[in-house]
Amino acid sequence: MRKIFLVLIVLLVSNLHAQKKSSDKTTFDYSKFVGLWYNRGETTLCVWKEKNEYKVAMFSNCSGDPIEILSVSKKNKRFYFETFFSYTSWHTKQELTYLENDTLQCVITGDGNNTVIYTRYDFKTYNPPFLVISDEN
Repeated sequence: MRKIFLVLIVLLVSNLHAQKKSSDKTTFDYSKFVGLWYNRGETTLCVWKEKNEYKVAMFSNCSGDPIEILSVSKKNKRFYFETFFSYTSWHTKQELTYLENDTLQCVITGDGNNTVIYTRYDFKTYNPPFLVISDEN
């Protein structure tokens, strides 16, 4: 009886260990963040991948000024970046979370504190004002 109990414990522990290893192998697809994103009139965000590195560009929709990206990192299914907006001299840290196909949540801390929702641009139905599309070649 004692041996059976010991064998059951060993099997249970090895099963839990195998499950942990398999869950460690699952990776998040950060390419879901790639695209052109806007929030309600404040900023436009562009995320792209270049040479196995993700890049971020951001600008104010109000002034048209770029927002300087000081650093970018990704971890725990999120992007983190630090920004400086010279128009207001604000430094912020931003945490970007992918919510669903066309939605990102950005938690902003620092000189400004807010949570904003970004929506992916749908170029089939809307052309952003800064994008000029010409049929001429």
